[in-house]
Parts: sequence; structure tokens; C-alpha cells
Amino acid sequence: YADSTGKETVAAMNDYIDVAIFGEETKDKDGRKKINPIYIQKYKLAQGEKKITLHVKGKPVKAGIDPYNKLIDRIPDDNLGDVDMD
Repeated sequence: YADSTGKETVAAMNDYIDVAIFGEETKDKDGRKKINPIYIQKYKLAQGEKKITLHVKGKPVKAGIDPYNKLIDRIPDDNLGDVDMD
């Protein structure tokens, strides 16, 4: 949350949020970028740091929480990142 002066405080959270894994991007017949989801599922996430381990068919390239930016977010560009294969 942010007050009228811009001071931010952590908001309580206990919501169902999309967690997704994407394969390599391809292009359609018109040359437009095509994002290829391998897995997407809602998880009930509470406040705090979480670790989710998933096994999927296909080669994962990107993963994210709220990857389609359905939730209000001041920094939506940090919702998707490269996959850690460890």
C-alpha cells in the first residue's frame, strides 16, 4: 500500500495467484512473437517468500508469478524471469 505521500507499507496477502512456466518463444506465420505456456495453475499464496518446485513436460525457459499481470502491481516487469534448472 502507498499513502498520499508515497510511503509504502507491505500489504497483507492470502490470494490465489497464477504460477506459470513457459517454453521457448516462437513466431506465428505472420512473424509475431508467440509465448508458449507449458504450465499454469493458481496457488494460494500468503505473504512472505515462497519456493515452488514443479516438474513439467517440455523445456522450461521462463517462469513467473502473475505472469499476465492480472493483479495491481507497481513493477509488473519483475513477475517473469529465467528458469533456474538446479
